[in-house]
Amino acid sequence: MRREILLMVEEALNCRGTSRGEGAVDCAGKFNAQLLDAIDAHLGRPEEIGESTIYEDAVSYLRRLGNPRFLRKSGGVKEAAFYQYACIDKSTWSELKWNRVKPSKKTVFKLILALELTQEEAEALLGKVQAAFDPAEMQDQVILAMVNLREQGYELSVDDAAQVLDYYRENGPRPFNSIYDTPEILAERKKQGKG
Repeated sequence: MRREILLMVEEALNCRGTSRGEGAVDCAGKFNAQLLDAIDAHLGRPEEIGESTIYEDAVSYLRRLGNPRFLRKSGGVKEAAFYQYACIDKSTWSELKWNRVKPSKKTVFKLILALELTQEEAEALLGKVQAAFDPAEMQDQVILAMVNLREQGYELSVDDAAQVLDYYRENGPRPFNSIYDTPEILAERKKQGKG
């Protein structure tokens, strides 16, 4: 969120005070009445039961994609088809579904790419696991570049993303283990002397 918007909201809150009128400062004419009414309406809403889980967000984004490969005619989600496409193992998906453990950044990256999220959505999802795109990490920057390319209209499947990461893992300025590297792939690379 842009800093100037936060400052405007803070100033508007100071002008209007709380819904009980505490600490209100008269700022008549200083702010757009619609903006103030929208802020008041937001503050007057009952508290949300809780923040959505990563699983709930993933299902919501999956429905938005509208890909029949992952959706049933009844409106349900074909979870197995999706988590296999996203290269997420069944146990990790189950942990996400039942909100048992906080997923790894690697798992969130897989969701970001498979769900075709925008940069803003990706950053929000990463924020749920107290992570962010790290400018010092080559893999993070390659994934962010792919997210931005999608926003510009490029089609990138999970297979395409895996190939791009493999290319930069092998040819990039800094080595890294791809989010799609499985223990089997890593063992094979070590056996061949590449890893």
